[in-house]
Amino acid sequence: VRGTFAFWHDEKRFKGTGERSLAQRTLMALGGLRVGGNHKTDPNKGHMGWERLGEWDVLWTPALTGRKAAQQGLSPGQLVS
Repeated sequence: VRGTFAFWHDEKRFKGTGERSLAQRTLMALGGLRVGGNHKTDPNKGHMGWERLGEWDVLWTPALTGRKAAQQGLSPGQLVS
């Protein structure tokens, strides 16, 4: 079932594109719906996942920005990786 959980992928912080990301493909295969994170080709800077805590259940981001999310206080059921 598509859209079982919402995930945010801070794609611009990683080397590859979202389409090539094993993590993103896996999250989608498990029913995840990508709700944020600018695509690598988007010229806009956009928001980071830690700035939008209420919009996702899973945040795929590097350690430094993941720590920023955790320090703000995650809701029950939220996961940062």
